[in-house]
Formats: sequence, C-alpha cells, structure tokens
Amino acid sequence: MINPATSWGLPPNLCSDDTNDSFLFKGLDVVIAGLTSELGFLANPVGSHVQTAEMGNQSLNSLALVSARYTLEAVDVLSQIASAHLLAVCQALDLRSIEIEGRKAGHGPPDASPYIGQAAKRIYRFLRRDLGIPFLGEEHLASTKPTPSGTSPSIGLYNTRVYQSIRSGRLFDVVFECLEEVVEQEKRHA
Repeated sequence: MINPATSWGLPPNLCSDDTNDSFLFKGLDVVIAGLTSELGFLANPVGSHVQTAEMGNQSLNSLALVSARYTLEAVDVLSQIASAHLLAVCQALDLRSIEIEGRKAGHGPPDASPYIGQAAKRIYRFLRRDLGIPFLGEEHLASTKPTPSGTSPSIGLYNTRVYQSIRSGRLFDVVFECLEEVVEQEKRHA
C-alpha cells in the first residue's frame, strides 16, 4: 500500500499532501520491514540448541520455557506489525474515498465507511472514533497542539494506540462483535 508501484494508484507513502514533500508512512514502512525480519528470526526452532545435562546422562531437555518466551515475544512483534498495518489500511481507505468522491484532501476529514463492508467498517470506526486516530497529513503532524494525552501528534503515537488496543484486547472485542454478527446472520438464514 505504501509503494505506488503496487498500490493501484495510491500516493507514495500514503501521503495526503504534496508527494514531493511528504514521506508520511516511510518510517513506518522501515519499521515493518525490521519487525518482519525479527518475526522470521523468532520463528526458528530452539531444538537445535539443546545441551546435555546431568554429566551427559540427559541428552534431551525440555526447551518449552525457552520456546514459550520466544513465542510471547513473537506475539508482541506480530501485534506491532498488525497495528502498523491497520493504521496504514485506514489511511489508504481514506485516500481511496477521496479519489472516489473526487474531492481534495483538506475539505473535511474523509470517511471511507460507505465504501467498505460491515466488519471493516466496525474496525475502521474503532480506530477513527474510539482511538481518535485522524486522517493523517503533514499539517496535522506538524501541529504543536498536543493531543488530549499531552503528547505531540505523530505516526508513532497513533501506531501505539492501535498496538495498545490489540494487546489490551479492546480491538479483539470489536472483532468478536463482527464474528457474533456473522453467526447471528447464519442462524437467521438457516
């Protein structure tokens, strides 16, 4: 989505401003690349590093604790990747809605809700409304006006909000509501 060669016409770095002056999601792209490499590293087996114990009497020891620790770390890294992806998806959806509506950025915040499905709409609204993540542009990020939490707006701040909602389970509540809705629809049509 960040690369215009593969995003079917979205601007480079998902910028809503002048593409020659804005590198909005470039840093997040670099972070995702690093996290993806780290996740690949964490996926390696630990069994090849087993050591004998009891003076060579125990040739195989449980590495369950080591595996569990690395699995927990992998879940954390995957949560960071997912949060960055969701942040980028919302920006891409808004940019696409601006394109569909034929209007320029800066004329009120875009709303991609009319163009996406029910489940996507719930997650989109959760990020935009509940987490307070706006459509991003250089002007907004350059603002010296602090957020309600007292920090300056940044891609990192908004990515952290999504990450925290994943780790705390708030986002999963929204996902489960989507799944429950599907189950209810299937019951009605059965």
